Amino acid sequence: MRNSSFRTVIAVICFLLVIGPASLFAGKHASAQIMRVAIVQSLKGSVTVMKSGGAKPFKAFKNMSLNEGDQITTGKDGGAVLELASANADKDTVTIAANSVVDFSKLKDSGGTKTKISIWAGSLWVKVKSVSNASDQFEVETPTSIMGVRGTQFYVGVDPVTGLTQLFLAAGVVESRTNDNRLDESTDAAIDRTQVIYSAQQLAEYMDADGIHTQSSIIDLSSFVSNASPDIIRVILSSAQSINEENSRMMEQAKESLGTGTGNGGFGGQTLSQAELERLQQNLNNLVSLIAQEALSQHKIDTSVIDKINEAAGGKLIDLSIAKQLDLTAEERKKQELLEKLLKEKEEQAAREKAAKDALLQKTNAALLAKQKAEELRKQNEQREKELQNAAELAYAQGLSDAELQAFNQNRINNGLPPITPGKSSSNSTGGSTGTTAPQSTAKASLKFSDSALETSPLQAGGPLELNVVFSGFAAAQPILGYQIEVEYDSRLASFDEYRFSYPETALQYRAGAPGFKVKPERTYVTEENSVDDYRIINGTTTSRLIYSVAKFSGDASIVSDGTVMVKLPFLVYPSSGTQAPRAEDLISVPFHIRSIAAIGANGDSIGIAAGPDLTVRVQPMTT
Repeated sequence: MRNSSFRTVIAVICFLLVIGPASLFAGKHASAQIMRVAIVQSLKGSVTVMKSGGAKPFKAFKNMSLNEGDQITTGKDGGAVLELASANADKDTVTIAANSVVDFSKLKDSGGTKTKISIWAGSLWVKVKSVSNASDQFEVETPTSIMGVRGTQFYVGVDPVTGLTQLFLAAGVVESRTNDNRLDESTDAAIDRTQVIYSAQQLAEYMDADGIHTQSSIIDLSSFVSNASPDIIRVILSSAQSINEENSRMMEQAKESLGTGTGNGGFGGQTLSQAELERLQQNLNNLVSLIAQEALSQHKIDTSVIDKINEAAGGKLIDLSIAKQLDLTAEERKKQELLEKLLKEKEEQAAREKAAKDALLQKTNAALLAKQKAEELRKQNEQREKELQNAAELAYAQGLSDAELQAFNQNRINNGLPPITPGKSSSNSTGGSTGTTAPQSTAKASLKFSDSALETSPLQAGGPLELNVVFSGFAAAQPILGYQIEVEYDSRLASFDEYRFSYPETALQYRAGAPGFKVKPERTYVTEENSVDDYRIINGTTTSRLIYSVAKFSGDASIVSDGTVMVKLPFLVYPSSGTQAPRAEDLISVPFHIRSIAAIGANGDSIGIAAGPDLTVRVQPMTT
């Protein structure tokens, strides 16, 4: 009976393996029980997907289905347009710009639709039509708050360096909700944790130890267009007709409420005069055209984009001849100035951190280049000395009698050296090891297990592994402002776990930094941070390298005491034993090696350091 059950399970697994790739192409008629969240409508450049529960991303493709728990990432040249649909909802679209990380968190398709997407870096444009009743919900989660939307077209951008989140509403209503304290950015006074944003308004918020700092105003066209990608701007302009129609409906509701005592619908229940409503109507009518004008002046688009949109609409949908700007009250202009001030401060902060990171990379690259040249010179000198020594030993051996030569060679053997036979080359006779570079200082780094149990017990294949990078001898060397570590590993047996290393909920666990270095990982916040970090992965056929750098942008150089854990590095190990069931004694060794270290002293001088010792992880393999 057990064998029969086992065969059934194997058959089911094989069946799933066969249909698995095909299921990625599931179209819009697939059952809602699949919990489909989105279908890739179009894409360009680098776009990758990490499937729910997966360890490695793979390239996205057109018509690919993205399900609950999946993550999509766009590279610096990438972008994607997704169609969101379910059995009980109309189609919604999400346009994701370059350098973005977006998760698909939830979908409820019974008694209403609940869609929740999370953006941790980058920007997107959302066009929602499916929120049609009280049971329907559409939410966008950011590092600072959750945006609840209803019948809306809006932009969300997240700066991964400063943590600043921006929201711009072209049409509709959005509620920005948070469980943290919310503070007015200009006064630091506590305000309502739920902020409501309306058409043509812009909101900026960021988090620190005190809570969520918030500033909202009528859109600042210059700063918005500057931050938005050309792809986002084009999709806003192409949506001009639907934006105008939605805003017109909202204005009609507001006008109908005049004189009824119920307030003006769609504008926060405010009681507005006829003149105020007309001013708002004019601003909304001109909104998309003014965005187009600003985009042209900043060279984000050219006039051919406008011409195609107007031609398709059969009229001047976007009017470039409008001379007026948005008509603002004194209070609205003051708020807009406060928003501009906040955005400028965050832009300067990002520039400072980028400059510090670039300076570190420049210094460490220069240090590594100098170290490589020194290593090449050392090897050349070592080889020259070896050749001279070999020639001298050979000349000496050639002048010995047979008895003297025998005694001479016996002495060499006793000292672990090969014998010399006169008349034959002995260029390798010294048996010298090329080894690693001799230390230029007493400082060094080593790898150690985060889990001491791994020193005696093997790790299960597929399981997570954490390695501590431990510094020693730096106090005796000199204070440092930054450092770079190269860790080499077998890419056939292990991979660096970028998800754990960068995900907001776990990034601080690995990247917060050692005493003296306070690092703020992207999409997280750290009080009084003084350092920036950067990591790169250089993939090879059999061997890969992780390069991790940290640099201070404020404060003095730090003395690192012996035994300090500078950073924790998460890996995944997955050796296979083939089709045979593994035995307890069939452990596979997975080596990790510190290839090089470079540190920057207080005066910007490089401290070249030798390669560190190897660490080998014993892993219980899994069958394939």
